[in-house]
Amino acid sequence: MSRREEVLDAAVAVFSTGGPHALTHRRVDNRANVPAGTTSNFFRTRAHLVQAVAREIGARRLRELPGQTRDRNLSLSWLELVIAAERDPMLHDAIAPVRTEMLAVLDRARTDDLPLSTPVLAALLTGVELVQNISPEPIDTLTAVTVLVGTPSSSPPCERQVDS
Repeated sequence: MSRREEVLDAAVAVFSTGGPHALTHRRVDNRANVPAGTTSNFFRTRAHLVQAVAREIGARRLRELPGQTRDRNLSLSWLELVIAAERDPMLHDAIAPVRTEMLAVLDRARTDDLPLSTPVLAALLTGVELVQNISPEPIDTLTAVTVLVGTPSSSPPCERQVDS
């Protein structure tokens, strides 16, 4: 593993344990056990560091899709990133390409005939994932989505489409 990869791995770990506000060059240097200033050699500004972490978390998520056993820390990191991106335009922009790719992967992996678009299915799965992380009991994702989709709705089914 290169020094840059070690630093990026440490940055993801800092983000995973403390969220976006905990992500500083100094904390990453300490976590990576590298000399002070090493992180800033690879990521000159905090914005560059945050963007790199966002891309790395997204890339890790893409490697585990679809339907593999989820790493809880990675799951929490992604959820934290999604929530933070709602308030932070820089993070929103950093995860947009990853989200687009995730939707494409999910769309290609779909074998269902559920009457909803891939973005809506992704939103439902994200909600189920959030609850799985705080629930003491495992949640059957397929059952949860089937129950949600099977409930009566006044709106017509969405056409399947991939958009961001």
